[in-house]
Order: sequence, then structure tokens, then C-alpha cells
Amino acid sequence: MSGALRRFWAARDRRERVILAAGGVLLAVALLYVYAWQPVVRERTRLEASLPTLRVQLQEMRAGAQEAEALKRVPKLATLSIDAAMRQAGTEAALSATAAQTAIIDAAHTRVTMQAVSFEQWLRWITALQAHYRVRVESCRIEALPQPGAVRVEATLVGG
Repeated sequence: MSGALRRFWAARDRRERVILAAGGVLLAVALLYVYAWQPVVRERTRLEASLPTLRVQLQEMRAGAQEAEALKRVPKLATLSIDAAMRQAGTEAALSATAAQTAIIDAAHTRVTMQAVSFEQWLRWITALQAHYRVRVESCRIEALPQPGAVRVEATLVGG
């Protein structure tokens, strides 16, 4: 085959050889464009379009990582009963341990009654329970007392 190609090339005059060589170069450039350059351009366009979505996902992942780190610092409920969590949160909220009367309803529910407590202390206490110990309020009844800022509270708390 190589001999036939040489004979073909030798049979052409100089002008035909230049035209054939230029055609070969143009064909090579066209193939390079179609098979190498166009896929790169298409992929670049696709990546540019997906970049905003990826940035949002990155922000969500960073926020999730920060939340995971914060949750690692939260005491596990298995090691901290609702009563212990209430005592600890009461200490954090400067709430007297004797201010709350508790009654355990079942393994997850506890009823809390406070006859006279500062509303501000109640809010600090319940916020500490929710934020640090994953104890939430299932139901609550708050009555204002005659003393300014004092309330009577009956609440059912759920742990976990």
C-alpha cells in the first residue's frame, strides 16, 4: 500500500501536491476541532451552568458540618436523663432547683410545675433545655401572677 501511495504522490505535479497537503491539514484541523475542541467547549458550558448550584451545595455542606460539630458537643440523652437535663439547665438559667416540681409521666415525658417563677428565668431555662439537651415543650400553660414578671407554669416536656 505504501508503494501505491508513493506512486500516486509522485504522479502529481507540485501544484496538486500543495492542494492535497493543504486539504490534509484542513481535514486534520477539522477533525481536531470536532473531536477535541467541541467536547471541551460543551463541558465548559455545562460546568459554568452548574457552578451556582454547586456553590449553594457547598454552603449547605459547610452549614451541615458546623451543625454536626455543634451536635458533637451536646450531651447524649442516653447519658443525661430529662431530670438531670432540667437540673443542669436550671443551673445555667439561675433557676432554683426547688422552683420546679416534676412528675414523670413515662420514659420520655415529664410534667413540670412551677408555682412562682420569673418569666425571664423560665425562658432562659426552657431555651437551655431545647438548645443544649434536645428537650422540647410538648404542651405548656402559663399564668401571670400578681407580682410583676412572675408566672405560674405547667408544662409537659419531651426528651429526645
